[in-house]
This record gives sequence, C-alpha cells and structure tokens, in this order.
Amino acid sequence: MIKDKIKVSENYKSAAKKANTSIVFFVIVYIILVVIAVALTILCGYAGVIMVKGVKFFYGQIAGLGLMLVGALVLFFLLKFIFSVNKVDRSNLLKITRAEEPELFKMIDEIVREVGTEFPKNVFLSSGVNACVFYDSSFWSMFFPVKKNLEIGMGLVNASRTDELKAILSHEFGHFSQKTLRTGSYVYTVNHIIFNMLYENNSYGKMIQKLTSINYVITFFVMLSVKIIMAVQWILKIMYGFVNKNYLALSREMEFQADEIAANVTGYLPLKTNFLRLELADQAFNNVLGFYDEKIANNILSENIYPDHKFVMELMAGDRNIPVVDGIPEVSREEYTRFKKSKLIIKNQWATHPETIDRIARLEALNIPSKNNNLLPAWNLFADPDKTQRALTKNLFEPVKFSGETKPLSLDEFKAEISEDYKKNTFPKIFNGYYDFKNPEIVKPEELTTNSDDNLNNLFSAQNVALIHEFITMESDLENIKNIANKTIKVKSFDYAGKKYSSRKCNDLISELEIKLSEMKKAVKEIDVRIYSFFIKTEQQKPGERKLEKLYNDFYRISTTYEEKIGLCNKMLERLQFVNDEREIDWIKKQFKEIAGMELQLKSYIREIIETDILEDDITLEISTNFKAYLSKDLEYFGSSSYYNDNLNILFKSIYDYAPLLNRSLFLHKKQLVDYQALLSNM
Repeated sequence: MIKDKIKVSENYKSAAKKANTSIVFFVIVYIILVVIAVALTILCGYAGVIMVKGVKFFYGQIAGLGLMLVGALVLFFLLKFIFSVNKVDRSNLLKITRAEEPELFKMIDEIVREVGTEFPKNVFLSSGVNACVFYDSSFWSMFFPVKKNLEIGMGLVNASRTDELKAILSHEFGHFSQKTLRTGSYVYTVNHIIFNMLYENNSYGKMIQKLTSINYVITFFVMLSVKIIMAVQWILKIMYGFVNKNYLALSREMEFQADEIAANVTGYLPLKTNFLRLELADQAFNNVLGFYDEKIANNILSENIYPDHKFVMELMAGDRNIPVVDGIPEVSREEYTRFKKSKLIIKNQWATHPETIDRIARLEALNIPSKNNNLLPAWNLFADPDKTQRALTKNLFEPVKFSGETKPLSLDEFKAEISEDYKKNTFPKIFNGYYDFKNPEIVKPEELTTNSDDNLNNLFSAQNVALIHEFITMESDLENIKNIANKTIKVKSFDYAGKKYSSRKCNDLISELEIKLSEMKKAVKEIDVRIYSFFIKTEQQKPGERKLEKLYNDFYRISTTYEEKIGLCNKMLERLQFVNDEREIDWIKKQFKEIAGMELQLKSYIREIIETDILEDDITLEISTNFKAYLSKDLEYFGSSSYYNDNLNILFKSIYDYAPLLNRSLFLHKKQLVDYQALLSNM
C-alpha cells in the first residue's frame, strides 16, 4: 500500500503537533471562560437574591434582578452555539452510483486499493473546476469516526485527460488516508463555535434590546454584561487566528503529502500538467458563467455549459499561443509563470494550499515516471457524458430566477457571441500583450522622437513586454515591502531575490528598489515616447482625420481621475457599514449628515458617466432606472426610529453599479485608443 511507503516529513509532524496543541489550548481557554461564567452566574445570582430579599425599595429590587442577569447573559452567550443549527445545502451536487458510472467507479476502486484507504461513503458530481474530500462534520464527529465523501467537478473533467483525472483523484484519496484529516473536523467545530459567538448574534441582540427597554436600571446591568461579552469576543478572535494559522500550516503539508501519494499512483507528470492547466480552465469556466449571468435579464440559458467551457478554453489558449491537443490546452511552465515574476516571498499563513509552482517543484524532485498513461479525454470514463453534462448544467441554472420563459442558446450562437465579446474585451495581438497590464502614457510635444528605425516588431518586442512586466512586478513588490515596514502587512520576515530580510530592517532594500524602479521607469517612458512618436508619424502619413492626440487626451483625463472616483466609492461603503450594526439614533443621523457631502460628489460623477456615449451598451435599463431614482431627489435613509430600507437599497445599488461602470469606461477609452493604433498600422 502506497500510504505506508510515504515517509512523513519533519515539517508535517511539526505542523500536526502544533495544530493539535492549538486545539487543546482552545478547549482549555474555552473551559476556563465557561467556568468563570458559571462562577459569575452563581455569585451574581446569590448577590441578586440577597438584594431582592433584603432591600425594601423598588429600584433596589430591580437592581438585584439586573445583577442576576449579568452572569446568566454571559453564560448563555458562551453556550448558545449548542442550540444553533448549521445546515449545509448540497442541492447543487449530483450523487452517482456504481451502476450509473461503472468505469469511473472501477478507476476509483483501483486507486483505493493502490493507496490503501477506504472507499468514499458517497461520490458526488459538481459543476466547477475542482475535486475535494468532504464529510458531514458536526459536534459529535469529533468523537466518532465519520465516513468521507468524494466530490468531482465536471469542469475539471472537461479540462483533463484520463490519467490526469486519475492523478487528481489519487491526490484526494491521499487525503482519505491521512489521519490528520480528523484534525480538520476539530477545527471545523472550533470555527463554528467562534463564528457563532462573533457573528451569529441577531437573536441574542434582539433579546438584549428587549431587556434594555424594560428599565434604565436593568439597562445598566445588561450593558455591563455586553462589556464582558466584548472582552470574551476579543479573546475568541485571538484564538481563531491561533488555531487556524496552525491548522492551515498543517493543511499545506497535507497537500504536499497527498501530491506525493498521487505521484506514486500515476507518476508525477499527469499531476503536473493538470496543475499547470487548472488556472486557465477555471478562468474559462468563470468567463462562461459571467457570459450567462449577463443573459439572465433576457431569459437565456445553456442546456449544456461544458461544450461552451471547452470552446472558451481553446479561445483563450489561441489568444496566448498555447497549443491545444484534442481540445485540451497544453500549458507550459514558461506560460504559467509568464506573469508571475515577483522576487518577493511572503509566507501566507492563511493559505490552505501551497503555491502551485512549489507543488510542481516537489513533484519534479520526486521524479516518479508515469505509469500506464491514458491520454484519452476524461469524459471517456462516463457512461453518457452528454446526459451528465446536461444534468449538472440544469443544477447550475436551477437557483436562477428568470422573469419569463427561458430560451436555450445553441453552441454555434454561443461561439459567435462569446468570440465577439472576447474581441471587444481584449487588445489586438499585434501588440504582444504590451497593453494587457499597462496603460498608454501621454507624451508632451517636446518629447517626441524621430527614430526612423522604429516599427511594430521592435516597439512591441518580447524584450520590451518583459520589461513592462518586470517594472509592474517590482512596483508591486516595493509597495508590499513598504507595507511590511509600516506594519500594514504583519510578518516577522520575508525573502526577496533569495535573501531573507527582517521586517524591522528593510529600509536599505526599499532604497535600493526605489533606485532600480526609477531607472526602469525611465526605460519604460522611453518606450512609450517612441510608441507615441511612431503612431503620430504614421497617422500624419495617412489620409483622413487626426484622432490619435484626442484619444490619448481623453484616456489621460479618465485615468487621472480614476483613483479619486473609485476611492470615493470605497470610502462611502466603509462609512456606511454602520447600517448593519445596532447604534444610537442620534449617532446614526449624524453619520448620514456627514455622508451627505460625499453623496453630492457621487451624484456629479454618476451624471458625468451616464452622459458618456461610450457606455451606451453597458448601462442597462435596471441600472438606468436606479440611477434616475437616486439622482431625482435627496433621499432620506433614516426616520424617527428605523431605516428607510428602499432608499438605502437605491444608494447601495448606485455605488455598486457606478464602480464597475467607471472601470468599464476606463477600459473602453483605452481599447478605443489601442484599436485605433492597430488600425493605423494596418492602413
């Protein structure tokens, strides 16, 4: 059995020990809190009874009752999670049996035997690009064994060959064989307890409100309880970080071990090729979902989303010059890391999985050769792929509320529309990805050059594009290192270019990178000047209207005010968070008065954007109607004692609609400019 051959690493052992220790520590802290709450309840109850019996005047007796409440409220707060119901909706999953899918279950049998683990309780199919192990965890699952379930995403199947799917499933059965998976059940329960006490307090809050309305003496003691509860919540937040950081460190080690188990079943290569492709497959799937999301208003859906997904994968691969073999993109390591050039390594303590490139490096180090390669599409394992695909697609659209009778979109129609959409939302290939992550720069007349050797090939060469990505990456790295230095990002140390740095001693590195970035900025500016000069010269040599300078100026005007406008949206949303909390009436009214000035600015921005012709296709009837309601008058959001929820909804929708329209406006102005440059080069 493979699981017995795998040597448990020291990192794994250490992480498991720390994770289990943190859970034990939480249990001890929680028991101490409960014991203190019980003692407080007894003491307050005893003192309260004495006051009620011994004090003759009314308010003294009320104070006695209030004192009795203090301990009871704190104790109930600590134990209320026991009475909460935590239902998990699995209606999106499709349960399958051996009789329905004999070939798939045959492969699962083989993996179970080779790994030396148990067969899943149930096998479910889901719609996405994923596979996972899950179990029905509850309080009692900490004490009794729980059978695990296997979930296989059809988006994953759609993007995999048979041996790759076997490798991924072998990885999941690697998890089945891990004893430390039980730790996850404990952490799940710990998180449920903490989450309940931190965030699931609506009913408890209403009870507190009713008690405070009885009498001002009772209010005093209730508020004393609230102060104690806030102290308990502060302790729980610290415990949440402590438990989860240690568990997630174990989770990452478990992923490495499950990878090694899978490599022993299939060899390392099928897992590696699938890892490299998953990001593209997931992006393509999300693009398809986004496409149909925009079709909901027109009651259009797909009867089978998986041919659509396959087509978008091929479309994206073609745009990035990725070879496609039998409908499956072959993503190389070079392509995968093309835009991942950061030299900064910060250990992400909250990551559930290691970085893909680190997992691939571990697999390559194992160098276990492939076994019995099956390069046929993974759909060959299914008895009736079309039927399964349609069933999962139906599940996917089931929760959507359409306004009328639905109309399916054929594959040919989808291909035509998504291709047009893709063309509208990407830049011409002749620019070699130069503008994908970089905006055009305005150039002053005195900066223009007359270099006669410039052409599309040398201006948008692989070398220049690489420089742009290096510049953008270094800019991002520098910003993150500055955030580490000022403790916005809280880490003790980090690696940069293979060298370790302390968070307290990174000022020299910051100075060094600022000098390098300044030099690189000059080089990028030089390229931008040459590009602008080249197209100005090209336009002058062509007949017709001169548009280039105006397009640059229009884009520059939009881009220079973008940060201010998007910043206003973010600031307003941050200031409006109080509407979800219980606050005093006068304080709420004061907040809305302060926000009124920001609203005037937002309204002027909205008026400006709805008058822009470039967004004619993007401002839907729903968005337009809401904007008109928001702009038509000054809305009131709070009455004498309660919120005007309809008006609040108009306000929030206006902010949420404006922000993406602002992004869209920036992109469309940029595309208009870049497309015109492409037109000039082809004239």
